[in-house]
Amino acid sequence: MKVWKKVCVGMCHGLTASFILYWAVFLCLIPCQGQAQLSSNTLEWTPQCVQFVPETKLPKRYAMLVGQPVPVFSNPLSTLSYAAPVRFFWGGFIWVSLEAKFPIERGDLEWYLVDPGAYILSKYLSFFEPSHFRGIEVTQCQGRPMAWVILDTFLSTSPGLYNDLSGQMIRQYTLVNILKTQRVGQWNWYKLGKGAWIEQRRLAIIKPQKRPAVVGSDEPWIDIDLFEQTLTAYVGDRMVYATLISSGVDRYPTEQGVFRIWAKNRMGKMSGGIPGKDYYYLEDVPWQMYFYKNFAIHAAYWHDYFGIRQSHGCINVAPADAKWLFDWTQPRAGKDDWTFSGKNTPGTWVRIHE
Repeated sequence: MKVWKKVCVGMCHGLTASFILYWAVFLCLIPCQGQAQLSSNTLEWTPQCVQFVPETKLPKRYAMLVGQPVPVFSNPLSTLSYAAPVRFFWGGFIWVSLEAKFPIERGDLEWYLVDPGAYILSKYLSFFEPSHFRGIEVTQCQGRPMAWVILDTFLSTSPGLYNDLSGQMIRQYTLVNILKTQRVGQWNWYKLGKGAWIEQRRLAIIKPQKRPAVVGSDEPWIDIDLFEQTLTAYVGDRMVYATLISSGVDRYPTEQGVFRIWAKNRMGKMSGGIPGKDYYYLEDVPWQMYFYKNFAIHAAYWHDYFGIRQSHGCINVAPADAKWLFDWTQPRAGKDDWTFSGKNTPGTWVRIHE
């Protein structure tokens, strides 16, 4: 999938002095062991008092179909017996889940079982390592604003200095503390350490949010910041979790507003669009949480660009984040694949905004 960088013309994607003050008041600036220390020669990122959630194993292995149209056969001997394909996959961004971990070999051909009675030759399958990114559980003692680096970047030795290859390379998904903000022209620049600056379009900043009026003082709720491409989870006014998202691209914007999760699906197919134009077909997408019509928060196993808009309108999160949110949100999932909210089991609030 094509990767689109964040672009925000005429908007301030970053921290103002008042926001930094708000963060300080919000988190009380309580000191704690593990505060990030930045030396003049080496950058050491250890934001204090946060806990990365464990990695999560996906329920299945997945592959993207290439060389479409892709024939599907009823058994691995079909080509030898001149049997016709039972169907074809074609016309879009198509991912299948594998029913067996290893292929079946017949002569010099390898076949994968993708559904009962449905086999595809290995030459049509492209395998991808799902994202290992995962969010953080947040405690009250984090004192400085935090952010994720969303793309590999050379840090600049001073604000406003582009193409500075003398700075240190910082990798995608590094969690950093923001020490200072300086405006240069159209963009904010953030100081991460001595002689270490980064421009705002390379960061997704975790911003504490005020609780919506409809949410109770001890209720759990989720805030999704489409501008920063971040998700934060709260209990009342206390932030408990933060992570990156990928929301809808400009052509397929994510719905904004305040919603409740109305249904959850442990795993299921997601598809849409027009074949040959914008068609997508994604088998066995895990940990789906529907908050408005067919808009959902769910795991995305097909890309690793969280913090950048990617979707057809849903909220993509990394597998580990999807599992954490699926277990944390209401209604609690039962033994069945689908779980629906009700009068006595209302869904968790979700607020989405720019």
